[in-house]
Amino acid sequence: MIEKNTKEYNEFKSYYDSKASTLESLLRSKTFLPFALELLRYETVFTKHVPLGAPAATDFVNIFINPDDELFTNTNVPKENMLTFAYLHEISHIIFSHDKRGADKDIHLWRYATDYMINLLLRNLEYENKYWDDQHDLIVMNIESYKDKILFNESFKNMTEEEIYEHLQENGNFKKEESEQSYKDFLDDVGVPSDNVDPDSKIKVTKTELELDGKVEKKTFIDFPESERPEDQESKLEEDVSLEKTMFETNIMNKGFENAEFEKFLKKLFKVKVDWEAILRDSLLIELQKSSDISYGKPRMTWLVNPTLPYLPNYTEEEKLGTVIVLIDESASITDEDISAAVRVVQQSDSYYKNVYVIKHDTKVKWDKLYDKITEEDEEELLVRRHRGGTSHIDAFNKVIEFSKLPDNMISLVLSITDLFSDIQEAQKILPLSIPRIYLRSNKAYENINDIQGRIITIE
Repeated sequence: MIEKNTKEYNEFKSYYDSKASTLESLLRSKTFLPFALELLRYETVFTKHVPLGAPAATDFVNIFINPDDELFTNTNVPKENMLTFAYLHEISHIIFSHDKRGADKDIHLWRYATDYMINLLLRNLEYENKYWDDQHDLIVMNIESYKDKILFNESFKNMTEEEIYEHLQENGNFKKEESEQSYKDFLDDVGVPSDNVDPDSKIKVTKTELELDGKVEKKTFIDFPESERPEDQESKLEEDVSLEKTMFETNIMNKGFENAEFEKFLKKLFKVKVDWEAILRDSLLIELQKSSDISYGKPRMTWLVNPTLPYLPNYTEEEKLGTVIVLIDESASITDEDISAAVRVVQQSDSYYKNVYVIKHDTKVKWDKLYDKITEEDEEELLVRRHRGGTSHIDAFNKVIEFSKLPDNMISLVLSITDLFSDIQEAQKILPLSIPRIYLRSNKAYENINDIQGRIITIE
């Protein structure tokens, strides 16, 4: 938190004074309360040091707002209105899971698409809110008066982010210029404590231009180093965001709409689910990167001298790749299409592993095969069902241990495709804790997951 009565604080004291009333209004709003609840997780820092003078950015701990940007200085609306817009815009990216939904896309072109959608959404919500809330004056943004200063295009009205992205891909000319600056130096400049920040961590700054229909839009994107959160905290945050989105949907979809087309758009928007394949791909890559950091290669001499230190591979040791083990529970309710998609995700991560060991099981393992790499032809073989009985992971996990004991066999990750209606809580004791694991489940019917070690991803 930035300290009061510092130079950085006093320079924008009027904005800090307006912050409290803006948050209070959002919390009292019947329409925007779910956004306000998410917003409470973040500190706001007003500073002109946002890289390249961008109007706003977030490192997912703080929201940095630059009141010196022309969006604030050249807009003839009260600062409370601009703050309301800035807050709702930033939090909308989180409420609608834009990071996960954009995992397999050009990230900066995707951000253009999401900004276009959000700004149109907020304009239309502000209009409809006049009929929904008898205290609608609490939330005033006046977007119409500065829409020429933000990414705003009426032709994208009632289009989802994915639809806008596809249009930009087909019709836009896009270019970007990237640079870096020290994250620690930035926090020092804005007056935020940086004692625990790695001095080598960098902020990536990307200046972009998008030419569309003869008009050139310019935007600066700020990417902060990813903050490391404990896995249980990360899972809790995802659950809370999902709840807040559900609150928002429940709150407004039972209201009457002045604009019938906007109502249709919202129904379409709320049907958009986070792509489980994108989440799986992201999780799988993270686990593979983690395991290559802690498991492979000869240890450094410092570790040999003092083995109480965390294991560290030797800097000069050539990277050794391990095996991804895919367990397919053939009694489960996951479809052939889901299994095929999961296998493709593993296939796309081939730079991180040596080979793929597939184990198909019900209560017993009756089929397994080691692949150098999984090809499209192999997928057909993997979809042949070989079991029809009940479910247990004991024999499958024992097979994993057998594999690990063979010479030169290292395991990067165990990916289990299952509905979780199994004895995983007991069977998982067979595996050492050093083996990362991800469970891909078909639905949320099985809720007793608290004691399961590893990441659980639900297909939606």
